[in-house]
Amino acid sequence: MEQLMTTKSTPLEETLQKRRTAEDAGGPGAPRHPSGNETFISPDTVIEGKILAKGELRIDGTFKGEILSSDRVLVGTGGKLEANVEARTMVVSGRVVGNVRILERLELLSTGEVYGDLETQPGALIIEKGARIEGRCSMGLKASDGRPAPEVRPAATARPAVKPGQGAEGLETRQQPPAAGPAHP
Repeated sequence: MEQLMTTKSTPLEETLQKRRTAEDAGGPGAPRHPSGNETFISPDTVIEGKILAKGELRIDGTFKGEILSSDRVLVGTGGKLEANVEARTMVVSGRVVGNVRILERLELLSTGEVYGDLETQPGALIIEKGARIEGRCSMGLKASDGRPAPEVRPAATARPAVKPGQGAEGLETRQQPPAAGPAHP
């Protein structure tokens, strides 16, 4: 008797499977590129440089540099980016260190981490319980505004998150003593 082995899917894999099922059926998630244009960075691969992608880009390995994509960028659970990213859509299930500018939709799944500034349009940010963001978030971007990319800092100098006891500019804050009121005998 043959036994089937099953493994538990990650949230990213489940999302991708649903999309691929829709694509296979020719539904709303059908490929925008007839050639099935996809780029994959596998788990044991480390790449440094600049990626200009017209199709879907999936990262399960490590990438350091800059990514400019006219399509979707997927960062798998084991994926690690030390990069500034500009893309149409992005799904993060791994770790991103750098600034992210997304034109249509940014999804941070429960295992996703972003350490850097986020910029997207109103209503385009989806954050699952458990996801982590440390940085600034701006949701004033319009998909058709044609503005140049925001000034980005290298991932190593991305603005750190404000820690407890610090003000918005990272300066230490102190509690002021309560104002002295009238003395009661």
